[in-house]
Amino acid sequence: MKLVPGGRVDARVRMLGLALAWRKTATRAFGALIDGRVPLHLKLFAVAASVFVLSPLNLLGDIPLLGTIDDAGLLTLVMLWFTRASTPYQNTIDI
Repeated sequence: MKLVPGGRVDARVRMLGLALAWRKTATRAFGALIDGRVPLHLKLFAVAASVFVLSPLNLLGDIPLLGTIDDAGLLTLVMLWFTRASTPYQNTIDI
């Protein structure tokens, strides 16, 4: 990682890392969503949580100064949870 004189990680490098991790997580979450071995209740919960985060009603409100970035963060957390919760089901072999 690229360090700046204050010892902080350069914001551009962090944003690039987050974008790459988000893409990988989104790909894994979509793969789990279409996988038949993952239980329906996990899929429904992940979709409902995503719709709740992305709804125009914005029931949670925005964090001041962040705008819609907090929605992207919450959506990323939903995807991370879903990929971790669905991993044991994807590692099974159907015979």
